[in-house]
Amino acid sequence: MRGLASDEFLETLFGGNGFYEYILHQIKQHREQLDVSNPRDYLDVLMIEAENNSSMGYATVCQTMIGLYLGASDTLSNTLRWLVLILAEFPDVQEKCYHEVRQAFDVEGEVIKEKCPYLKLVVQ
Repeated sequence: MRGLASDEFLETLFGGNGFYEYILHQIKQHREQLDVSNPRDYLDVLMIEAENNSSMGYATVCQTMIGLYLGASDTLSNTLRWLVLILAEFPDVQEKCYHEVRQAFDVEGEVIKEKCPYLKLVVQ
């Protein structure tokens, strides 16, 4: 019977320079710049709660952030998969998006979403 997580996946999360280490680094950076009266993001809110709640430590903060990232990555990959399928079904839409992005890049040197209204409508 296979486990829920492969060894490679677990190594990516918890191994040297893995995702767990990345999140711990982010926590350290946020801790150095934390303004309790003005939290910047959800990580700041979690850290403030961890300081005020003795039953919640930084390990909980780290695990919560990993859970959010993993959940978001699954949602994002599914959304992108559907976008690719839809664009494959409608090549004229795909072509129009491509030309709009190409033109914006040629003019601006980067893709600025305000310069790509058709793409913005397709993606939303």
